[in-house]
Amino acid sequence: MKPAPTTQALFGALSFLVFQLALTCPAFAQAWLPPKGSMDVGFSYQYVFALDHISSAPFGDPNAGKKLGSPVYSQTMAVDLDLGLSDKMAVTFTVPYVTSKFPGGIDIGHRRARRTLALTNRQDDGTYNGTVQDLRFGVRYSLPMRRLAITPFVEGIVPSHHYETNAHAAIGRDLRGVTAGVNVGRFFGPYVYFQTRYSYTAAESVVGIRPNRSRVEGEFGYFLTDRVALRAAVTFLATHYDEDSPAAKAWVANVTQRADLDLLVRNSVHHDRIMKERHLHLGGGLSYALGRSWAIHASALGFVWGQYGHAANAITVGINRRFTFGGSAGQPVAATSRTDRVHDGPARDDAPTARPLKSGPGAKVGTARP
Repeated sequence: MKPAPTTQALFGALSFLVFQLALTCPAFAQAWLPPKGSMDVGFSYQYVFALDHISSAPFGDPNAGKKLGSPVYSQTMAVDLDLGLSDKMAVTFTVPYVTSKFPGGIDIGHRRARRTLALTNRQDDGTYNGTVQDLRFGVRYSLPMRRLAITPFVEGIVPSHHYETNAHAAIGRDLRGVTAGVNVGRFFGPYVYFQTRYSYTAAESVVGIRPNRSRVEGEFGYFLTDRVALRAAVTFLATHYDEDSPAAKAWVANVTQRADLDLLVRNSVHHDRIMKERHLHLGGGLSYALGRSWAIHASALGFVWGQYGHAANAITVGINRRFTFGGSAGQPVAATSRTDRVHDGPARDDAPTARPLKSGPGAKVGTARP
C-alpha cells in the first residue's frame, strides 16, 4: 500500500510528474504546455487497418454500425514540433506522410469517374501509395487557474498539395480548415490525472457544402512509477451540415439520378470529402521515460460504433525528444510530442487519432514520488 505523502513531498511529486507527463504519457488532449525556451520533437509511426466499411444506419437501428466489407490499410509517419514561446503560449507544426492500400481494386464508380473526368485513381491499384498529407500549424495559450489546466487553441489545416480523393485508399480529403477548441486537464494526487479536449473544425466548401466537424477526446491516466504510465482513452467524431439545405439536396439529387451520367460522376467524385461521418473509438496505451529528455510510447484504439466511412482501428508507436535553449542546469527537461495524433485520419477522418500530453506551465523537476 502506498504511504500518504506529506504536503511538501506531494507538491514536489506533482511538479515532477506534470513535467514528466510528456515523457511518460502521450495522450489525446493538450492541456499542458512545454516550458518556455524548449522545443519538443516527436517521430511516430501509425498503422491503421479498417477491415470494413460501415452502415449509415442511425444509433439504435439494428443495422447501426453494420460492417459491409471492403478493407483499407494505411501507414503514417509523422514529424511534430512544439515550441514553448513562454510559460503560457506554445506553437506547433505537424508534417504527416501517409501511404494507404485498398486490395479490392478500382470499383465501377471510380472507373466511371476516371473515364469521365480523366482521373487516374492510382491509389486503388492494390499496392501502397503515399504522399505528404495535410500540414498543421497552431497556437495554444494556457489560462491561469489554480487546480485546472485550461488551454484554448487554434490550428490551421492546409493540404501540402492537391492529392487524389476519389479512391477507397485516399490518404485524406484535400480540404483546408481552421480548428478551434479548448483542452482541460487536472491531477488528482501524485498518481492520477484526467484531461479532455473539444475541437470544432470549419472546413472549406465542397459543391456548396461545408463538412464541419466536432471532436471530443478524453483520457484517464495512472503513473505506475515516475517513468511508466498507463492510460485509457476515448474519442468521438461527428460531421455537421444541414442535409435539408439546398446544396445538400441538389448534391443528393445529382448522385442518385441516372439520366445524366456525366452529372452523376462529377458530383459523386466528392462523396468521401463531404461524408457525414460519426465514429466512436476506445483504447489505451503505455509510455516509458528514457531519462530526462527521451521517451517512447505505444497505443491502440479500436472502433466501437459509427456511421459511414470505415471501421478503423489503429496502432501507434513513437519516440520523443526535448531540446532546450538557454535553460539552467538545475531545471532538467523531459521529452514530449503530440505525434500520437498525426492528422485528421491516416486514411480518412474516420481513423482513430490521439494527441500527446504536454508538460505543465512553468513546471520544474521536484522530488521523486514518496
